[in-house]
Amino acid sequence: MNLASKRMISLTEAKIDLLIAIGSQIAIAINVAKLYEDIRKKTEEIRRTKEELEFFAYTISHDLKNPAIGVSGFAKLLAEKYEHKLDEKGMGYCNQIRRAAEQIEIFTKDINEYIKSKRISFNIERTNIKRIISHIRHEVSHVLKERNIEWSEPDTIPEVMGDKLAITRVFRNLIDNALKHAGKNLTKIAIGYDQDDHFHIFSFSNDGTAMKQKDSGVVFQMFQRLPTSEQIEGSGLGLTIVKEIVEAHNGKVWLESGPKKDTTFYVSIAKALET
Repeated sequence: MNLASKRMISLTEAKIDLLIAIGSQIAIAINVAKLYEDIRKKTEEIRRTKEELEFFAYTISHDLKNPAIGVSGFAKLLAEKYEHKLDEKGMGYCNQIRRAAEQIEIFTKDINEYIKSKRISFNIERTNIKRIISHIRHEVSHVLKERNIEWSEPDTIPEVMGDKLAITRVFRNLIDNALKHAGKNLTKIAIGYDQDDHFHIFSFSNDGTAMKQKDSGVVFQMFQRLPTSEQIEGSGLGLTIVKEIVEAHNGKVWLESGPKKDTTFYVSIAKALET
């Protein structure tokens, strides 16, 4: 400082300490600014990568959908028009082709639903849960009747703040999951409601084949299917979509299973969305 100054500056110990402190703060500020810029660049890089992966997944699922529909249609026509020329093995091949094509259709549809669950901005509004449940019950009424499955739900459920379409997707996926995976012994589906100071809590119980508690972490992961579900149509994305939507509502989803029967999925939705 004396070299740069036209006059001598008297530096006391207090001034030296002050200058050291100022220098330290300047150094910290420079480091923080550099760190912030590095974080900004990394965030932008992650955002671009995420968008590229989502676009890739969407493109693949879109490109697979039409060929899958075509394969399914041609297999159906082959079975119908040449049934008299095909033996039992040939008809079996046609059915296998159709099932494989239908599985691809399901897979591509679920990929698109998963991308939507991560990308869309949710429209948080007052939502009539009883109306959603009634709509889903109507959708599956023929299955309930054919399989003689008892359905129960609370007489009253308060309205909650949330995205109506997203919550409908969550509830529908959990009901479909029970109908598909609970087995032939399924006789009852029960929807419940509870609440605490911070969350609305919905439960979806069934008395069919119980999932093992140790599998509770696996079923919510992408493309993860249990050995007992290998013969059932699906992509392994249904419960992942449920998890993404529920977490976007500041809640969580979890599974509790009984020792022999009974499986219950719980879904919480934050009351903080109401403020």
